[in-house]
Amino acid sequence: MKKRWIFLLALLGLGLVLAAVTMFAGVIADKRAERAEATNMPAAEKAAVEEVAVDFIRSSFAERSNQADPEPYLAQEASALRRLLTIRQAIQVRRGEGNPSITDFQVEDLLSKPLAGDRAEVQVRATSYWGDPEMPEERGGQECHYRLELVRRQDRWQVLKALTDDTTAGFTHPDFFCNLKALEAYDMTHYDQDIQDLDLEAILADLDGA
Repeated sequence: MKKRWIFLLALLGLGLVLAAVTMFAGVIADKRAERAEATNMPAAEKAAVEEVAVDFIRSSFAERSNQADPEPYLAQEASALRRLLTIRQAIQVRRGEGNPSITDFQVEDLLSKPLAGDRAEVQVRATSYWGDPEMPEERGGQECHYRLELVRRQDRWQVLKALTDDTTAGFTHPDFFCNLKALEAYDMTHYDQDIQDLDLEAILADLDGA
């Protein structure tokens, strides 16, 4: 009789374990389905928005970029981003950065997802390299994360907002510096006001006093 009870208890325990495993697997599957749905974009749209985002970062936004004219990439209403670009350039000039410029920009990871109102968000992890590739002692590089919001205007994707966790961001958005979680959690609805509140003179004064 005792052995029978032990056997029944063992079966009950096994059943509970299997039920828990099944439930956990179901939760994982649901989360994966939600992520796939959230990031689902037509292939052509995905390629187009990601191309604009990466080109803008490499040519105009990343530290040590060649400071190409950003206007071809920017949406008409991206006034806050224009102000941020001006501030970032001033910081980099004051810090003596910018030379040598990027010679290689390698995208390590790329994620895009649709937003409401013909908008999309693109997250990029990329490594920038500068200096002569044939002179390793003078060559530098850094890995950074970028988060962009783009809007589609007349079948063209244009950049509306952009943020990063690079060194310059340590002066404009200290919470983001080397802090991917803070960058990802940031509420983009505050973007315009937060950029407007930046005090360039105070930032440069802090740099001079450092």
